[in-house]
Amino acid sequence: MTTVTQRPIYRFADLVLDLGNETLRTKKGALVTLRPKSFALLQLLVENAGRLVTRDMIMEVLWPDVFVTDDSITQCVLDVRRALGDISECLKTVRRRGYIFERGILPPEASDAAAWQHDAGCFDEGISARTGTVTGGCYTGNRATLAPTVLLLPLKTLDESETRIGESLTEEILGELTQQAKLLVGPEMRIEFHDDRLGRRPADMEDRGAVYILRGSVRGKPAIELNLQLFERGSGTCIWSNRSDLAGLTGRRARLVQELPAALFKDVEHRIGALAARELKPDDLLFQAHALLLRPRSIGVLHQALRRFEEAFALDPESNGARLGIANVLVNNLANGWSRSIEEDEARADALLRDALEVNANVGLVHAIKGTLRRLQGLLKESRIEFEIAMELAPDYAMAASQFGWTLFYSGEPDEALRWLERGVERGGYDAQMPLLVSNLGTGRLLVGDLDGAIELLLTAAARIPAHSAPLIAIAAAFGLKSDAATAGAALQRGIAASSALRSLSAWRHWIARQGSEILPIYQQTIERGLRWAGMPEE
Repeated sequence: MTTVTQRPIYRFADLVLDLGNETLRTKKGALVTLRPKSFALLQLLVENAGRLVTRDMIMEVLWPDVFVTDDSITQCVLDVRRALGDISECLKTVRRRGYIFERGILPPEASDAAAWQHDAGCFDEGISARTGTVTGGCYTGNRATLAPTVLLLPLKTLDESETRIGESLTEEILGELTQQAKLLVGPEMRIEFHDDRLGRRPADMEDRGAVYILRGSVRGKPAIELNLQLFERGSGTCIWSNRSDLAGLTGRRARLVQELPAALFKDVEHRIGALAARELKPDDLLFQAHALLLRPRSIGVLHQALRRFEEAFALDPESNGARLGIANVLVNNLANGWSRSIEEDEARADALLRDALEVNANVGLVHAIKGTLRRLQGLLKESRIEFEIAMELAPDYAMAASQFGWTLFYSGEPDEALRWLERGVERGGYDAQMPLLVSNLGTGRLLVGDLDGAIELLLTAAARIPAHSAPLIAIAAAFGLKSDAATAGAALQRGIAASSALRSLSAWRHWIARQGSEILPIYQQTIERGLRWAGMPEE
Protein backbone atom coordinates (compact mmCIF):
# COMPACT_ATOMS: atom_id res chain seq x y z
CA MET A 1 0.00 0.00 0.00
CA THR A 2 1.21 3.47 -0.79
CA THR A 3 0.02 5.85 1.92
CA VAL A 4 0.46 9.60 2.14
CA THR A 5 -0.71 11.31 5.30
CA GLN A 6 -1.39 14.98 4.63
CA ARG A 7 -0.18 17.31 7.38
CA PRO A 8 -2.34 20.41 7.76
CA ILE A 9 -1.48 24.11 7.71
CA TYR A 10 -3.08 26.19 10.49
CA ARG A 11 -3.76 29.92 10.24
CA PHE A 12 -4.34 32.23 13.19
CA ALA A 13 -4.09 36.04 13.23
CA ASP A 14 -1.09 36.91 11.02
CA LEU A 15 0.69 33.59 11.51
CA VAL A 16 0.77 30.34 9.51
CA LEU A 17 1.80 27.05 11.16
CA ASP A 18 2.86 24.61 8.44
CA LEU A 19 3.22 21.12 9.94
CA GLY A 20 4.33 19.58 6.66
CA ASN A 21 7.39 21.85 6.40
CA GLU A 22 7.64 22.30 10.19
CA THR A 23 7.71 26.08 9.94
CA LEU A 24 5.99 29.04 11.56
CA ARG A 25 5.82 32.11 9.34
CA THR A 26 3.90 35.32 8.89
CA LYS A 27 1.33 35.70 6.12
CA LYS A 28 3.97 37.68 4.22
CA GLY A 29 6.28 34.66 4.30
CA ALA A 30 8.78 35.75 6.97
CA LEU A 31 9.99 32.81 9.07
CA VAL A 32 9.53 32.90 12.85
CA THR A 33 12.34 30.98 14.53
CA LEU A 34 11.49 28.34 17.13
CA ARG A 35 13.60 25.62 18.70
CA PRO A 36 12.39 22.05 17.78
CA LYS A 37 10.84 21.37 21.21
CA SER A 38 9.16 24.78 21.27
CA PHE A 39 7.75 24.16 17.79
CA ALA A 40 6.46 20.76 18.97
CA LEU A 41 4.77 22.48 21.91
CA LEU A 42 3.09 25.05 19.64
CA GLN A 43 1.88 22.23 17.40
CA LEU A 44 0.43 20.38 20.40
CA LEU A 45 -1.34 23.53 21.62
CA VAL A 46 -2.74 24.44 18.22
CA GLU A 47 -3.96 20.92 17.47
CA ASN A 48 -5.84 21.06 20.78
CA ALA A 49 -7.05 24.66 20.51
CA GLY A 50 -9.72 25.44 23.09
CA ARG A 51 -8.81 22.42 25.23
CA LEU A 52 -6.63 22.11 28.29
CA VAL A 53 -3.18 20.72 27.50
CA THR A 54 -1.82 19.50 30.82
CA ARG A 55 1.82 19.69 31.82
CA ASP A 56 1.85 15.90 32.06
CA MET A 57 0.62 15.66 28.47
CA ILE A 58 3.32 18.08 27.33
CA MET A 59 5.96 16.04 29.13
CA GLU A 60 4.75 12.77 27.54
CA VAL A 61 4.62 14.19 24.01
CA LEU A 62 7.81 16.28 24.00
CA TRP A 63 10.03 14.13 26.22
CA PRO A 64 8.75 10.52 26.14
CA ASP A 65 10.79 8.18 28.34
CA VAL A 66 13.19 11.03 29.26
CA PHE A 67 13.28 12.79 32.63
CA VAL A 68 13.35 16.58 32.46
CA THR A 69 12.33 19.23 34.98
CA ASP A 70 9.33 21.57 34.74
CA ASP A 71 11.76 24.32 33.80
CA SER A 72 12.05 22.76 30.35
CA ILE A 73 8.31 23.23 29.80
CA THR A 74 8.45 26.78 31.14
CA GLN A 75 11.24 27.69 28.73
CA CYS A 76 9.31 26.27 25.76
CA VAL A 77 6.20 28.19 26.79
CA LEU A 78 8.23 31.42 26.92
CA ASP A 79 9.59 30.68 23.43
CA VAL A 80 6.07 30.14 22.10
CA ARG A 81 4.80 33.38 23.69
CA ARG A 82 7.65 35.33 22.08
CA ALA A 83 6.87 33.75 18.69
CA LEU A 84 3.18 34.64 19.01
CA GLY A 85 4.06 38.27 19.61
CA ASP A 86 0.98 40.49 19.70
CA ILE A 87 -1.38 37.53 20.18
CA SER A 88 0.58 35.90 23.01
CA GLU A 89 -2.36 36.55 25.32
CA CYS A 90 -4.25 33.77 23.49
CA LEU A 91 -2.05 31.25 25.33
CA LYS A 92 -3.75 31.03 28.71
CA THR A 93 -2.17 29.47 31.79
CA VAL A 94 -4.40 27.23 33.92
CA ARG A 95 -2.67 27.39 37.29
CA ARG A 96 -1.05 24.13 38.38
CA ARG A 97 -2.63 22.24 35.45
CA GLY A 98 -1.43 23.39 32.04
CA TYR A 99 -2.28 25.68 29.13
CA ILE A 100 -5.12 26.48 26.72
CA PHE A 101 -4.65 28.02 23.27
CA GLU A 102 -7.80 30.11 22.88
CA ARG A 103 -7.29 31.71 19.49
CA GLY A 104 -9.65 30.83 16.62
CA ILE A 105 -7.72 28.62 14.19
CA LEU A 106 -8.52 27.77 10.60
CA PRO A 107 -6.89 25.02 8.51
CA PRO A 108 -6.27 25.84 4.84
CA GLU A 109 -9.21 23.61 3.94
CA ALA A 110 -11.56 25.80 6.03
CA SER A 111 -13.86 26.58 3.12
CA ASP A 112 -14.03 22.88 2.23
CA ALA A 113 -14.70 22.00 5.86
CA ALA A 114 -17.62 24.43 5.99
CA ALA A 115 -19.02 22.89 2.83
CA TRP A 116 -18.66 19.41 4.28
CA GLN A 117 -20.48 20.46 7.44
CA HIS A 118 -23.28 21.73 5.20
CA ASP A 119 -23.38 18.40 3.36
CA ALA A 120 -23.53 16.55 6.67
CA GLY A 121 -26.71 18.43 7.56
CA CYS A 122 -28.37 17.83 4.17
CA PHE A 123 -30.00 14.51 3.38
CA ASP A 124 -32.03 13.78 0.27
CA GLU A 125 -35.70 13.07 0.69
CA GLY A 126 -36.81 9.49 0.36
CA ILE A 127 -33.58 8.01 1.76
CA SER A 128 -33.34 6.19 5.09
CA ALA A 129 -30.19 6.00 7.20
CA ARG A 130 -28.35 2.77 7.83
CA THR A 131 -26.65 2.58 11.19
CA GLY A 132 -23.94 0.23 12.39
CA THR A 133 -23.58 0.25 16.18
CA VAL A 134 -20.54 -0.93 18.09
CA THR A 135 -20.61 -1.42 21.82
CA GLY A 136 -18.02 0.93 23.17
CA GLY A 137 -17.59 4.43 24.74
CA CYS A 138 -19.71 7.53 24.65
CA TYR A 139 -19.25 11.14 23.67
CA THR A 140 -22.57 12.87 24.15
CA GLY A 141 -23.00 16.50 23.28
CA ASN A 142 -22.28 18.58 26.38
CA ARG A 143 -19.75 16.70 28.46
CA ALA A 144 -16.82 14.52 27.79
CA THR A 145 -18.37 11.16 28.23
CA LEU A 146 -18.85 12.28 24.70
CA ALA A 147 -18.22 9.24 22.72
CA PRO A 148 -17.18 9.85 19.14
CA THR A 149 -20.30 9.55 17.01
CA VAL A 150 -19.08 9.39 13.43
CA LEU A 151 -21.29 10.21 10.48
CA LEU A 152 -19.95 8.35 7.45
CA LEU A 153 -20.98 10.11 4.24
CA PRO A 154 -20.91 8.38 0.84
CA LEU A 155 -17.62 8.41 -1.01
CA LYS A 156 -17.71 10.73 -3.99
CA THR A 157 -16.54 9.64 -7.41
CA LEU A 158 -15.29 11.78 -10.28
CA ASP A 159 -16.85 9.57 -12.94
CA GLU A 160 -20.34 8.04 -12.95
CA SER A 161 -18.83 4.80 -14.20
CA GLU A 162 -17.03 4.49 -10.86
CA THR A 163 -20.18 4.90 -8.73
CA ARG A 164 -20.33 1.17 -7.99
CA ILE A 165 -16.73 1.23 -6.72
CA GLY A 166 -17.60 4.13 -4.40
CA GLU A 167 -20.69 2.36 -3.06
CA SER A 168 -18.78 -0.86 -2.49
CA LEU A 169 -15.91 0.85 -0.67
CA THR A 170 -18.33 2.87 1.50
CA GLU A 171 -20.04 -0.36 2.53
CA GLU A 172 -16.74 -2.10 3.25
CA ILE A 173 -15.34 0.84 5.22
CA LEU A 174 -18.48 0.93 7.37
CA GLY A 175 -18.15 -2.78 8.13
CA GLU A 176 -14.41 -2.65 8.82
CA LEU A 177 -14.69 0.40 11.07
CA THR A 178 -17.37 -1.41 13.04
CA GLN A 179 -15.10 -4.44 13.46
CA GLN A 180 -12.06 -2.33 14.30
CA ALA A 181 -13.95 -0.37 16.93
CA LYS A 182 -14.74 -3.62 18.73
CA LEU A 183 -11.01 -4.15 19.19
CA LEU A 184 -10.24 -0.63 20.34
CA VAL A 185 -13.18 -0.08 22.67
CA GLY A 186 -14.41 -1.93 25.69
CA PRO A 187 -17.82 -3.58 25.03
CA GLU A 188 -19.68 -1.18 27.33
CA MET A 189 -18.51 1.91 25.52
CA ARG A 190 -20.37 3.00 22.45
CA ILE A 191 -19.42 4.26 18.99
CA GLU A 192 -21.93 4.62 16.18
CA PHE A 193 -21.10 4.80 12.49
CA HIS A 194 -23.88 6.25 10.36
CA ASP A 195 -23.90 5.63 6.62
CA ASP A 196 -26.35 8.00 4.93
CA ARG A 197 -26.03 6.47 1.45
CA LEU A 198 -29.21 4.51 2.01
CA GLY A 199 -31.25 7.17 3.61
CA ARG A 200 -31.96 10.19 5.66
CA ARG A 201 -30.53 10.77 9.08
CA PRO A 202 -32.15 8.91 12.00
CA ALA A 203 -34.80 10.94 13.83
CA ASP A 204 -32.76 11.14 17.04
CA MET A 205 -29.61 12.25 15.21
CA GLU A 206 -30.69 15.88 15.37
CA ASP A 207 -30.72 15.82 19.17
CA ARG A 208 -27.58 13.75 19.66
CA GLY A 209 -25.60 15.19 16.78
CA ALA A 210 -22.65 13.55 15.08
CA VAL A 211 -19.48 14.79 16.73
CA TYR A 212 -17.34 13.76 13.75
CA ILE A 213 -17.89 13.57 10.01
CA LEU A 214 -15.99 11.13 7.79
CA ARG A 215 -16.13 11.58 4.06
CA GLY A 216 -13.91 11.36 1.03
CA SER A 217 -13.58 10.35 -2.58
CA VAL A 218 -12.46 7.42 -4.67
CA ARG A 219 -10.86 7.25 -8.09
CA GLY A 220 -10.83 3.95 -9.97
CA LYS A 221 -8.44 4.68 -12.82
CA PRO A 222 -5.62 3.92 -13.44
CA ALA A 223 -5.56 2.40 -9.94
CA ILE A 224 -8.01 2.59 -7.06
CA GLU A 225 -7.11 5.62 -4.93
CA LEU A 226 -9.03 6.37 -1.75
CA ASN A 227 -8.99 9.78 -0.03
CA LEU A 228 -10.53 10.13 3.43
CA GLN A 229 -10.78 13.03 5.88
CA LEU A 230 -12.22 13.15 9.38
CA PHE A 231 -13.64 16.45 10.62
CA GLU A 232 -14.74 17.60 14.03
CA ARG A 233 -18.21 18.82 13.19
CA GLY A 234 -18.41 21.72 15.61
CA SER A 235 -15.26 23.53 14.47
CA GLY A 236 -14.77 22.05 11.02
CA THR A 237 -11.21 21.13 12.01
CA CYS A 238 -9.69 18.24 10.07
CA ILE A 239 -8.19 15.94 12.71
CA TRP A 240 -7.11 13.12 10.36
CA SER A 241 -6.63 12.60 6.64
CA ASN A 242 -5.26 9.82 4.49
CA ARG A 243 -4.68 9.09 0.82
CA SER A 244 -4.06 5.46 -0.11
CA ASP A 245 -3.47 3.44 -3.25
CA LEU A 246 -5.58 0.32 -2.76
CA ALA A 247 -4.79 -1.55 -5.96
CA GLY A 248 -4.12 -5.28 -5.70
CA LEU A 249 -3.45 -5.52 -1.96
CA THR A 250 -4.82 -8.13 0.41
CA GLY A 251 -6.63 -6.51 3.33
CA ARG A 252 -5.90 -3.18 1.67
CA ARG A 253 -8.21 -1.15 3.91
CA ALA A 254 -7.19 -2.87 7.16
CA ARG A 255 -4.42 -0.43 8.06
CA LEU A 256 -6.48 2.54 6.98
CA VAL A 257 -9.44 1.81 9.22
CA GLN A 258 -7.16 1.12 12.20
CA GLU A 259 -5.80 4.66 12.03
CA LEU A 260 -9.16 6.39 12.22
CA PRO A 261 -10.41 5.01 15.58
CA ALA A 262 -6.96 5.77 17.00
CA ALA A 263 -7.34 9.41 15.90
CA LEU A 264 -10.77 9.52 17.55
CA PHE A 265 -9.45 8.17 20.82
CA LYS A 266 -6.67 10.74 20.96
CA ASP A 267 -9.10 13.56 20.24
CA VAL A 268 -11.58 12.42 22.89
CA GLU A 269 -8.75 11.90 25.39
CA HIS A 270 -7.76 15.56 25.01
CA ARG A 271 -11.35 16.61 25.70
CA ILE A 272 -11.59 14.42 28.77
CA GLY A 273 -8.26 15.83 29.98
CA ALA A 274 -9.99 19.18 30.50
CA LEU A 275 -12.27 17.69 33.17
CA ALA A 276 -11.52 17.72 36.87
CA ALA A 277 -10.83 14.27 38.35
CA ARG A 278 -14.05 14.37 40.37
CA GLU A 279 -16.06 14.77 37.15
CA LEU A 280 -14.72 11.63 35.50
CA LYS A 281 -17.17 8.81 34.90
CA PRO A 282 -16.38 5.16 34.11
CA ASP A 283 -16.59 5.68 30.34
CA ASP A 284 -14.23 8.67 30.59
CA LEU A 285 -11.68 6.54 32.41
CA LEU A 286 -12.04 3.76 29.84
CA PHE A 287 -11.36 6.22 27.04
CA GLN A 288 -8.28 7.50 28.83
CA ALA A 289 -7.02 3.95 29.36
CA HIS A 290 -7.53 2.94 25.73
CA ALA A 291 -5.85 6.14 24.55
CA LEU A 292 -2.84 5.24 26.71
CA LEU A 293 -2.68 1.83 25.03
CA LEU A 294 -2.30 3.62 21.68
CA ARG A 295 1.03 5.03 22.86
CA PRO A 296 4.37 3.24 22.45
CA ARG A 297 4.33 0.35 24.92
CA SER A 298 6.40 0.39 28.09
CA ILE A 299 6.00 -0.72 31.70
CA GLY A 300 5.05 2.84 32.63
CA VAL A 301 2.34 3.16 29.96
CA LEU A 302 0.75 -0.17 30.93
CA HIS A 303 0.83 0.85 34.60
CA GLN A 304 -1.01 4.09 33.83
CA ALA A 305 -3.58 2.27 31.69
CA LEU A 306 -4.15 -0.35 34.39
CA ARG A 307 -4.76 2.38 36.95
CA ARG A 308 -7.47 3.97 34.74
CA PHE A 309 -9.14 0.59 34.13
CA GLU A 310 -9.07 -0.17 37.88
CA GLU A 311 -10.64 3.23 38.66
CA ALA A 312 -13.41 2.59 36.12
CA PHE A 313 -14.00 -0.89 37.57
CA ALA A 314 -14.20 0.53 41.10
CA LEU A 315 -16.88 3.00 39.96
CA ASP A 316 -18.78 0.35 37.98
CA PRO A 317 -18.05 -3.27 38.99
CA GLU A 318 -20.34 -4.50 36.18
CA SER A 319 -18.32 -2.77 33.46
CA ASN A 320 -17.28 -5.38 30.92
CA GLY A 321 -15.00 -2.82 29.28
CA ALA A 322 -13.10 -2.41 32.55
CA ARG A 323 -12.88 -6.19 33.00
CA LEU A 324 -11.40 -6.66 29.56
CA GLY A 325 -9.05 -3.72 29.97
CA ILE A 326 -7.63 -5.03 33.24
CA ALA A 327 -7.27 -8.55 31.83
CA ASN A 328 -5.58 -7.19 28.71
CA VAL A 329 -2.98 -5.23 30.68
CA LEU A 330 -2.31 -8.12 33.08
CA VAL A 331 -1.74 -10.52 30.16
CA ASN A 332 0.45 -7.96 28.39
CA ASN A 333 2.60 -7.71 31.52
CA LEU A 334 2.82 -11.50 31.71
CA ALA A 335 3.70 -11.82 28.01
CA ASN A 336 6.48 -9.24 28.27
CA GLY A 337 7.95 -10.70 31.45
CA TRP A 338 6.95 -7.56 33.39
CA SER A 339 4.72 -9.21 35.98
CA ARG A 340 6.04 -9.38 39.56
CA SER A 341 3.23 -11.70 40.70
CA ILE A 342 2.75 -14.21 37.89
CA GLU A 343 0.36 -16.65 39.59
CA GLU A 344 -1.83 -13.90 41.03
CA ASP A 345 -2.01 -12.02 37.71
CA GLU A 346 -2.84 -15.19 35.80
CA ALA A 347 -5.62 -16.11 38.24
CA ARG A 348 -7.16 -12.65 38.14
CA ALA A 349 -6.99 -12.41 34.34
CA ASP A 350 -8.62 -15.84 34.09
CA ALA A 351 -11.51 -14.79 36.35
CA LEU A 352 -12.06 -11.51 34.51
CA LEU A 353 -12.07 -13.22 31.11
CA ARG A 354 -14.51 -15.85 32.34
CA ASP A 355 -16.91 -13.09 33.44
CA ALA A 356 -16.42 -11.20 30.18
CA LEU A 357 -17.24 -14.28 28.10
CA GLU A 358 -20.46 -14.77 30.06
CA VAL A 359 -21.52 -11.28 29.00
CA ASN A 360 -20.51 -11.62 25.33
CA ALA A 361 -18.65 -14.55 23.78
CA ASN A 362 -18.56 -13.02 20.30
CA VAL A 363 -15.78 -10.47 20.81
CA GLY A 364 -12.47 -11.26 19.14
CA LEU A 365 -10.51 -9.32 21.76
CA VAL A 366 -11.67 -11.61 24.57
CA HIS A 367 -10.57 -14.76 22.75
CA ALA A 368 -7.24 -13.22 21.71
CA ILE A 369 -6.41 -12.25 25.30
CA LYS A 370 -7.44 -15.70 26.49
CA GLY A 371 -5.39 -17.33 23.73
CA THR A 372 -2.29 -15.45 24.85
CA LEU A 373 -2.93 -16.34 28.50
CA ARG A 374 -3.38 -20.03 27.70
CA ARG A 375 -0.04 -20.07 25.85
CA LEU A 376 1.69 -18.41 28.80
CA GLN A 377 0.21 -21.19 30.96
CA GLY A 378 1.58 -23.84 28.58
CA LEU A 379 -1.91 -24.86 27.37
CA LEU A 380 -1.07 -24.71 23.67
CA LYS A 381 -4.08 -26.64 22.30
CA GLU A 382 -6.48 -24.36 24.17
CA SER A 383 -4.48 -21.34 23.04
CA ARG A 384 -4.77 -22.42 19.42
CA ILE A 385 -8.54 -22.85 19.69
CA GLU A 386 -8.97 -19.39 21.21
CA PHE A 387 -6.91 -17.73 18.47
CA GLU A 388 -8.83 -19.55 15.75
CA ILE A 389 -12.05 -18.16 17.23
CA ALA A 390 -10.52 -14.70 17.53
CA MET A 391 -9.41 -14.66 13.89
CA GLU A 392 -12.81 -15.88 12.73
CA LEU A 393 -14.53 -13.08 14.65
CA ALA A 394 -11.97 -10.41 13.68
CA PRO A 395 -9.96 -11.42 10.56
CA ASP A 396 -8.00 -8.14 10.50
CA TYR A 397 -7.00 -8.20 14.19
CA ALA A 398 -3.26 -7.75 13.70
CA MET A 399 -2.03 -8.47 17.23
CA ALA A 400 -4.16 -11.60 17.47
CA ALA A 401 -2.53 -12.86 14.25
CA SER A 402 0.92 -12.11 15.66
CA GLN A 403 0.24 -13.80 19.00
CA PHE A 404 -1.22 -16.79 17.17
CA GLY A 405 2.14 -16.98 15.41
CA TRP A 406 3.87 -17.33 18.77
CA THR A 407 1.52 -20.11 19.83
CA LEU A 408 2.49 -21.94 16.63
CA PHE A 409 6.21 -21.36 17.32
CA TYR A 410 5.83 -22.87 20.78
CA SER A 411 3.92 -25.78 19.19
CA GLY A 412 6.89 -26.57 16.93
CA GLU A 413 5.48 -25.13 13.67
CA PRO A 414 7.97 -22.37 12.71
CA ASP A 415 6.97 -22.04 9.03
CA GLU A 416 3.29 -21.59 9.82
CA ALA A 417 4.23 -19.34 12.74
CA LEU A 418 6.16 -16.97 10.47
CA ARG A 419 3.19 -16.75 8.12
CA TRP A 420 1.00 -15.50 10.95
CA LEU A 421 3.67 -13.11 12.25
CA GLU A 422 3.92 -11.66 8.74
CA ARG A 423 0.14 -11.37 8.58
CA GLY A 424 0.21 -9.37 11.79
CA VAL A 425 2.61 -6.84 10.25
CA GLU A 426 0.57 -6.71 7.03
CA ARG A 427 -2.64 -5.95 8.94
CA GLY A 428 -1.10 -3.71 11.60
CA GLY A 429 -1.59 0.00 11.15
CA TYR A 430 -1.74 2.42 14.04
CA ASP A 431 1.50 3.43 15.71
CA ALA A 432 1.09 1.75 19.09
CA GLN A 433 0.83 -1.75 17.66
CA MET A 434 3.10 -1.72 14.63
CA PRO A 435 6.46 -1.60 16.50
CA LEU A 436 5.41 -4.61 18.59
CA LEU A 437 4.26 -6.49 15.51
CA VAL A 438 7.56 -5.75 13.78
CA SER A 439 9.47 -6.82 16.90
CA ASN A 440 7.56 -10.13 17.00
CA LEU A 441 8.35 -10.81 13.34
CA GLY A 442 12.00 -9.86 13.85
CA THR A 443 12.31 -12.26 16.79
CA GLY A 444 10.65 -14.97 14.72
CA ARG A 445 13.19 -14.46 11.94
CA LEU A 446 15.96 -14.65 14.53
CA LEU A 447 14.66 -18.03 15.70
CA VAL A 448 14.87 -19.46 12.17
CA GLY A 449 18.40 -18.10 11.65
CA ASP A 450 17.71 -15.09 9.39
CA LEU A 451 20.05 -12.74 11.26
CA ASP A 452 20.18 -9.88 8.77
CA GLY A 453 16.40 -9.84 8.28
CA ALA A 454 15.88 -10.04 12.04
CA ILE A 455 18.28 -7.19 12.82
CA GLU A 456 16.68 -4.86 10.28
CA LEU A 457 13.20 -5.45 11.75
CA LEU A 458 14.32 -5.30 15.38
CA LEU A 459 16.26 -2.05 14.98
CA THR A 460 13.17 -0.50 13.37
CA ALA A 461 11.00 -1.65 16.28
CA ALA A 462 13.45 -0.52 18.97
CA ALA A 463 13.59 2.97 17.49
CA ARG A 464 9.82 3.27 17.92
CA ILE A 465 9.50 1.67 21.36
CA PRO A 466 12.82 2.47 23.08
CA ALA A 467 11.48 1.63 26.55
CA HIS A 468 10.30 -1.87 25.58
CA SER A 469 12.62 -4.73 26.49
CA ALA A 470 11.56 -7.24 23.79
CA PRO A 471 13.30 -5.80 20.70
CA LEU A 472 16.37 -4.82 22.74
CA ILE A 473 16.90 -8.32 24.13
CA ALA A 474 16.43 -9.82 20.66
CA ILE A 475 18.90 -7.29 19.18
CA ALA A 476 21.44 -8.30 21.81
CA ALA A 477 20.99 -11.96 20.86
CA ALA A 478 21.24 -11.24 17.12
CA PHE A 479 24.47 -9.24 17.41
CA GLY A 480 25.80 -11.83 19.87
CA LEU A 481 25.36 -14.47 17.18
CA LYS A 482 27.29 -12.17 14.83
CA SER A 483 30.09 -11.97 17.47
CA ASP A 484 29.63 -8.19 17.75
CA ALA A 485 30.19 -8.04 21.50
CA ALA A 486 30.08 -4.24 21.83
CA THR A 487 26.72 -3.76 20.08
CA ALA A 488 25.26 -6.87 21.71
CA GLY A 489 26.37 -5.77 25.18
CA ALA A 490 24.97 -2.26 24.82
CA ALA A 491 21.59 -3.57 23.65
CA LEU A 492 21.57 -6.14 26.46
CA GLN A 493 22.10 -3.50 29.15
CA ARG A 494 19.26 -1.39 27.80
CA GLY A 495 17.01 -4.45 27.55
CA ILE A 496 17.74 -5.60 31.09
CA ALA A 497 17.11 -2.08 32.41
CA ALA A 498 13.68 -2.11 30.72
CA SER A 499 12.70 -5.53 32.10
CA SER A 500 11.58 -6.05 35.67
CA ALA A 501 11.98 -9.83 35.86
CA LEU A 502 13.80 -11.58 32.98
CA ARG A 503 17.41 -10.63 33.64
CA SER A 504 19.25 -13.95 33.44
CA LEU A 505 19.58 -16.91 31.08
CA SER A 506 17.95 -19.23 33.59
CA ALA A 507 14.98 -16.86 34.05
CA TRP A 508 14.47 -16.70 30.27
CA ARG A 509 14.86 -20.47 29.90
CA HIS A 510 12.27 -21.12 32.62
CA TRP A 511 9.85 -18.59 31.10
CA ILE A 512 10.20 -20.12 27.61
CA ALA A 513 9.93 -23.73 28.83
CA ARG A 514 6.81 -22.90 30.85
CA GLN A 515 4.99 -22.07 27.60
CA GLY A 516 6.11 -25.08 25.57
CA SER A 517 9.04 -27.46 25.33
CA GLU A 518 8.90 -27.78 21.52
CA ILE A 519 10.55 -24.39 21.07
CA LEU A 520 13.39 -24.94 23.56
CA PRO A 521 15.96 -26.52 21.18
CA ILE A 522 15.62 -23.77 18.57
CA TYR A 523 15.60 -21.11 21.30
CA GLN A 524 18.78 -22.42 22.89
CA GLN A 525 20.56 -22.66 19.52
CA THR A 526 19.74 -19.07 18.60
CA ILE A 527 18.55 -16.56 21.20
CA GLU A 528 20.11 -18.13 24.29
CA ARG A 529 23.45 -18.64 22.55
CA GLY A 530 23.42 -15.01 21.36
CA LEU A 531 22.50 -13.68 24.81
CA ARG A 532 25.26 -15.72 26.41
CA TRP A 533 27.74 -14.14 23.98
CA ALA A 534 26.29 -10.70 24.74
CA GLY A 535 27.09 -11.21 28.42
CA MET A 536 23.77 -12.13 30.05
CA PRO A 537 24.52 -13.96 33.33
CA GLU A 538 23.33 -17.52 33.91
CA GLU A 539 21.66 -16.62 37.20
